[in-house]
Amino acid sequence: MKKIILLALFLSSLTTFSQNFKKARVKVNKLEFNTKQSEIATEVVDGKLLFFKNKKSYKARSKYYDLYMIDTLQLRKSKGHKLKVSLTDQIINNTLYHEGPACVDKVNNKIYITLSSLNKEELKAQRKDNGLKTNFFRLVEGDFIDGQISNLKEFPYNDPMYSVAHAAYSQETGRLYFSSTKPGGMGESDLYYCYRNNNGSWSKPISLGKRVNTGGKEIFPSVKYGVLFFTSNSQKKQTGTDLDIYYIPESKIGLMSPKPLPRAINSNQDDFLLIFDNNENAISGYFNSNRNNDFAQNDDIYRFTMTKVRFSKTYDMIVQITDGDKTMDRGMITVLLNDTTPFKKLELKGKEEVVFHRLKKGHQYTLKYDHENIKRNFKLKINEKRSIVRESLDIEEDAIFQNTIVVNTVEELAGKLSDKEKRRSGVKDVKLVEVVKEDPNTKIKDNAFKQDAVAKSEGPKLVEKKKTKKIRFDRKESYDNIYFDYDSYRITTASRRKLNKLLIYIANNNPKYIVVEAFTDSRGSAAYNERLSVKRALSCRNYLMRKGVDQDKILYSGFGESKLTNGCGDGVDCPESQHKMNRRIEFTLMY
Repeated sequence: MKKIILLALFLSSLTTFSQNFKKARVKVNKLEFNTKQSEIATEVVDGKLLFFKNKKSYKARSKYYDLYMIDTLQLRKSKGHKLKVSLTDQIINNTLYHEGPACVDKVNNKIYITLSSLNKEELKAQRKDNGLKTNFFRLVEGDFIDGQISNLKEFPYNDPMYSVAHAAYSQETGRLYFSSTKPGGMGESDLYYCYRNNNGSWSKPISLGKRVNTGGKEIFPSVKYGVLFFTSNSQKKQTGTDLDIYYIPESKIGLMSPKPLPRAINSNQDDFLLIFDNNENAISGYFNSNRNNDFAQNDDIYRFTMTKVRFSKTYDMIVQITDGDKTMDRGMITVLLNDTTPFKKLELKGKEEVVFHRLKKGHQYTLKYDHENIKRNFKLKINEKRSIVRESLDIEEDAIFQNTIVVNTVEELAGKLSDKEKRRSGVKDVKLVEVVKEDPNTKIKDNAFKQDAVAKSEGPKLVEKKKTKKIRFDRKESYDNIYFDYDSYRITTASRRKLNKLLIYIANNNPKYIVVEAFTDSRGSAAYNERLSVKRALSCRNYLMRKGVDQDKILYSGFGESKLTNGCGDGVDCPESQHKMNRRIEFTLMY
């Protein structure tokens, strides 16, 4: 089921004070990997470093860069560049301009890349028509799986007349931070954020305000442990106009001023774009600097490790409960310590999320949701370091259930029924394959994107529908069987009366699923009886649907003569009354 991204609307009310890096002990080492060209680290994912460096076609200190990826183990080697992998080659065929930086949303496998806003032809046109002197930046987002970029599309707030660049995604709040020179800002470049709406679109950009943005440059955001790091040349009490790295807890944006990182990282030269690696047991990562270089345009990658960082002992948790595409705005949410001891309880009362304050780090919590006939428990991950945790929990996907079964949906066999058999069984929606149409949002203005050409050449794809479905439930119960006449899948009058009673029971008890399992007697071939049982299941399914039962709640299977209730198998002389007991549908209601 589709996960709904949390709307981070309550952050201004959060009370937890986050990590304090002011008195941290920092060790810094310049990588042997650096060359006379500029190398700029931008992201670490799955043991790989994403970085960008000057294009080969230009001089060593060109303002245009290519995007690469390399195993972090190669960063200790001066010749490690030989093993780098181009990401630029995955996204653009031919360009004279810029790619980088890039950030990765590791949970949702998304990548956000900064590119030059215009290609060569578009830039010429804008210079001629609008007097444009600068090729600004734009953002694109796409999928990023196993080092492969695909399905790139434009960020909706791109504009050729100003830059939208340097994205950073926060797993804690669901915010996508970025830097922009858009009109109406406070300085040369300001920081903004968006969050995803329930329909998957991006909200309107929100400025981080005057405590963060200044009359100078605020660029290169990154996020770790619920703390926003960014680069600025114009913060309060900043010495000089070089670039330095600052930090502020996401929960404190707009409430306090950012603080600088220790001087081991912030030198008297440009220091910018701090990122963390994936080591949860240590605070370490990379940043970029031109310190000790003859040319200001020559930037190098430095490795850092931090100790003596002060971590708060508590954190805040934002909770949203969903049921597929529906966001729940009613019900009681209780946080339990170690599954049993109530810690705090909040009611939604028309709101789509609630905020629990001052949970203790390192403790195991369980969340309980209770509304009308829906009761679900969710086991939460233990939080050791983060000052804010976002939990968007789905009733079906994430809840703890007591049992699980796998139901055979036999859609392949149902798809092979004749048109006449389908009509008589009421089948209109069973298909063996479905066409996956191209998403129009994936089309972007730059014709050089490779995947656009690939998508057009391959055409629509055929995807076989699943033949089984995993059902998770807390309890189940059986309902009375219905029976069929010999060699028939017509619902009899007696069976219709039972089904009408079942409909009333379903309405009163609201099960998650109604499992319909159909059978035949042993007379006839096994293949024929399997098809007949499927038609019986579909006839019953169609009757329930016509009476208002949601088709997604009905799971059907046909077992033919494989599960007889008595000894009336092939070659056994049995009376009609015993054969009839095998021509049945068994109902199981799952809760």
